[in-house]
Amino acid sequence: MYKKSCWRLGVLFLSLFSTFAVFSEGESGDIKVGAIRWDAWNEWGHFQQFLNPEPWHYRLPFFANKEKLGKEPFREDVPEVIDQEIDLAVRSGIDFWAFVWYHPEGWDKARLMMRCFDIYLANPKSNNLSFCLILQGGHLGDTGQWDKTVAFLTGLFGDSRYQKVLGTRPLVFLFSIEDAIQRFGGEAEFRRALNVLREKSKASSCKADPYIAGMVFEPQKGARFVSVLGLDAVSAYSNPPYGFKRQEFPYSKQVEINRVFWEECQKLQVPLIPTVNTGWDFRPEANPDISYRNPDADWVTTAKPQEIADHLKGAVAWVKENPQTCEAKAIIIYAWNEFNEGGWLVPTLSEGAARLEAIREVLRPKQLNKVDKVGSGLVPHQQER
Repeated sequence: MYKKSCWRLGVLFLSLFSTFAVFSEGESGDIKVGAIRWDAWNEWGHFQQFLNPEPWHYRLPFFANKEKLGKEPFREDVPEVIDQEIDLAVRSGIDFWAFVWYHPEGWDKARLMMRCFDIYLANPKSNNLSFCLILQGGHLGDTGQWDKTVAFLTGLFGDSRYQKVLGTRPLVFLFSIEDAIQRFGGEAEFRRALNVLREKSKASSCKADPYIAGMVFEPQKGARFVSVLGLDAVSAYSNPPYGFKRQEFPYSKQVEINRVFWEECQKLQVPLIPTVNTGWDFRPEANPDISYRNPDADWVTTAKPQEIADHLKGAVAWVKENPQTCEAKAIIIYAWNEFNEGGWLVPTLSEGAARLEAIREVLRPKQLNKVDKVGSGLVPHQQER
């Protein structure tokens, strides 16, 4: 037994979620808006430690407990937390979560990283919130077992909750593409592997060709992958500033960086799923002990909720204005819960649900029942587990 900090929803808040018929179409219309989930907030505890120093406490999510920092990890992989997060996502207007996927046999921590996904799938409320996968090139499992992996993936594609675009096509993001090419032995070999995934998907209960969007940092590289790998579109996990002068930029610069990426993809005439960054600042992890973090990297000032909402509103408008480039009619937000990297929508101890409330005004402005706000009814308590 141990005490774990989590939050519960008040009776009034829960009653307002008893039906979702109260929602009417917002500014996004038929555009699907998703948020990236990277679910490292589990019993492993490795990434939670970087938020222990007081300067980063403003990022602590609602399920954290300051009194327990450094003693036990705050955990998101708890049914009660995921239950509340589903409610929060739906009420704010999020259409789907994009789960970063780890092959269960590819890493000893993979099952921990996918526990939130498993809890989501087991929750009846997940019928109100779709999902898709972000496949990672370095976490696709043994290439010799690709047929088995494909069978697992296509089984998920056929799930009624799986996010579809362009009618019935399951949406799939592909990240760390260079790692996948290396793992499969070359571009031609990886393209053949993706073709197997496509053909098996069409022959499965899904009966549709997956819509595969390559997540890259450079539009030109994405356009090349569309050509040589047969991808359907370009996207990005995040569009961070690329300088290494320890320079801080205003959030308006982040908005500009995102937009430059969109516009470059349009110039290259490649289909795009635009990314909306809620921020970028991995300084909590910027130390010599983490090889993949350059301590001299630039960062973006923490955004105000209204700034994020305005950026998302601009993305919705851009998708509507550019239907040929944005054929999938989808937007991906970085991120739901990337606290260490500076990208989150999850309510925090310091800010509450202000970010979700702000984007609700973009995605659900015509909501019929406005009695309460997205996060009202959330109260902290201690729960024995």
